[in-house]
Amino acid sequence: MSDDKYVVYENKRNGTRFYTSFNESCNYEDNEYHSIVETNVSWMTANLLCKETVEKTIEVVLDETPKELRSPRMDKFIADMIRMGQ
Repeated sequence: MSDDKYVVYENKRNGTRFYTSFNESCNYEDNEYHSIVETNVSWMTANLLCKETVEKTIEVVLDETPKELRSPRMDKFIADMIRMGQ
């Protein structure tokens, strides 16, 4: 397994989470849109922290999807894609 490290952010507006690569030379701070959940963590930890909000992420994505693109089949496809990506 890789020694790469990650930073986990949480969206202040909707509570969804995402992670990105950690770089020791960068200064990670909360801002108007995101708060930092954890820094310098393993992929496994970053992934687990994001999985805590996966259902909320699905809800937000579906709420923001245009109505003309929504159907039970498409909603299931999007939800499964998000779950598999986590």
